[in-house]
Amino acid sequence: MSPPSASDWPALIARVRAGERAKDVAREAGVDGRRLRMKALNADPEFAAANRERSRERMKALHADPEFAAASRERMKALNADPEFAAAHRERNRERMKALNADPEFNPLVLLTEAERADYDTLKQAGYTRDDAFFAIGRLDLVQHGGAAA
Repeated sequence: MSPPSASDWPALIARVRAGERAKDVAREAGVDGRRLRMKALNADPEFAAANRERSRERMKALHADPEFAAASRERMKALNADPEFAAAHRERNRERMKALNADPEFNPLVLLTEAERADYDTLKQAGYTRDDAFFAIGRLDLVQHGGAAA
């Protein structure tokens, strides 16, 4: 049996979340049971957030070890030497940054109208800080650090 396609995973995950044993579903689908179990657990937003935090802390601790950090740097150098990997990595980062730049929490400039953006750009070129420029164009809702309003 061939491994499931990306479109098959949601159905497998739903079966595990509905109470079927991951081991049984995985055997039937021809996939690794541990992988299926983790995919099912990570489908729960609360678990996924806690798991991300645990992973982040674990990686911080690992990278604090100079030997591990050096080995990790060498692995990444070797990976990035592969043109195919480097191209895929650039594309993933490009997509991630597009999504971040479209998010008003990350980039409040997306909330400006065209006229406000033109005024903002003119003020920034004149040396205004971000908050002072927002204040000058009347967008006090975007001022984060006091700016001229303080």
